Amino acid sequence: MIGRIDNARLPSQVAHFVREVEHFKNQVSIGVWKQAAIQLKDKFSPEFFGSRQAYTVANVIEARCDHGLIIKALAQALGKRKLRFANDHQRDMYVLAKNKKVQCLFEAKTDASTTSIYQGIGQVLYHTALYSPRPRPVLIMPGKPNDRTTKVLMRLGIELVNYALKGKNPEFHGLDRVLRR
Repeated sequence: MIGRIDNARLPSQVAHFVREVEHFKNQVSIGVWKQAAIQLKDKFSPEFFGSRQAYTVANVIEARCDHGLIIKALAQALGKRKLRFANDHQRDMYVLAKNKKVQCLFEAKTDASTTSIYQGIGQVLYHTALYSPRPRPVLIMPGKPNDRTTKVLMRLGIELVNYALKGKNPEFHGLDRVLRR
């Protein structure tokens, strides 16, 4: 499902979906999916964002698909700061140094549920452990977590960026602080 038929963002969601399909087909045709080694890209690929709706016999289930919206806004924020950044299927976003080493790795979550926080922690710790020196892990999530979660994130060495959705535009809080380091 690409989006709701009555959603004003449907044309852009369909266009994004078509570009993603084209990108996937191009990747398959040149054999990218056969490579086993971890390879970093040096460019950003936008993700899908919007609402999707799945239908069952009994009722309608609607999923909020704001992850792509958050990642796109993050890419715009990093681009405005003239940083080199990229993403891939495993990592939401990472910032590259001039020597092409990963400096900072971002994982974005669209809710602050315990499950999402645990997933985010696992993802940033797993993906930053692969590098030497270890990139700075950053969890991006809506709102501010409770004090206990904030303390755990600090003890794990995970930096936090919060966001709030203002219409279609996420506003990041703490991104400048993270990028200044």
